[in-house]
Amino acid sequence: MRRLGNPPKRSVHGVEILVDFESLALFEPRLGSRVSFLGFRGEEADNETMSYITKDIADDDYLSQVRAFVEGAAMNAAALGLSPADIDLLNLEIGLLDGRLTSVVTARAALSGAVTAKEEQLMRVRKIVAMMAKTWRADPEIPDEVLDQMMVAPHSPRRVISRPSVVTDLVINANGQGEISLKWNPNGNTKGTVYLVETSATGAGPWVVLDAVTSRKFSVEATPGEPIWFRVRAKRGTRVGGFCTPVGLWGSRVAGLGSRVA
Repeated sequence: MRRLGNPPKRSVHGVEILVDFESLALFEPRLGSRVSFLGFRGEEADNETMSYITKDIADDDYLSQVRAFVEGAAMNAAALGLSPADIDLLNLEIGLLDGRLTSVVTARAALSGAVTAKEEQLMRVRKIVAMMAKTWRADPEIPDEVLDQMMVAPHSPRRVISRPSVVTDLVINANGQGEISLKWNPNGNTKGTVYLVETSATGAGPWVVLDAVTSRKFSVEATPGEPIWFRVRAKRGTRVGGFCTPVGLWGSRVAGLGSRVA
């Protein structure tokens, strides 16, 4: 808002007075026949963008306007019918408003700082509590009943790895050119089980591990017509299952062993 500077003069009942159109707006209802505010608006009244003191604006902007307003009121006290006491009251109330606004700004800054400090402390406490809870859960000597009292989740159940089942139905296929393929029935072993494929020239040993695979198929190159035997067993973690019945190719049956060629 503009400050008064050199406000225009108007004549009221033969007396020239200084007039601030915006300052007069608040007192329009009480002026009556003493000063006709509508008579002073003139061309300014047609300006729809004019900022009147009665408009609802931001606190800081309003404080600036009412300071200018009281200056205008003091300069035109006689024409506005204002006594020195009225001017003093205006100054007192505006001074109180200034103090209250300053208090609000200070309080808001303090609140922002307090919220930031709270969030930082909250993160520190959460980190400490989470670290303690993790340590307690990892200690098998602390009973779950105690963890429950501390509002901490119970110990994670230990995963028990069961012994794998013995694979069944081992079948060998040979294409006559030395390529041999094996397949077997996992017999209930879960996905991810490792299968150890072993071979022997006699079926009675010694056995040599050819490979470890997770599928239930395996291929290998061998000399056509030269006896070769295979067996498979499952492994899960550190636990292994028993060997399946060995199956041979291009060799006579060995006592106690089976022979199954597709």
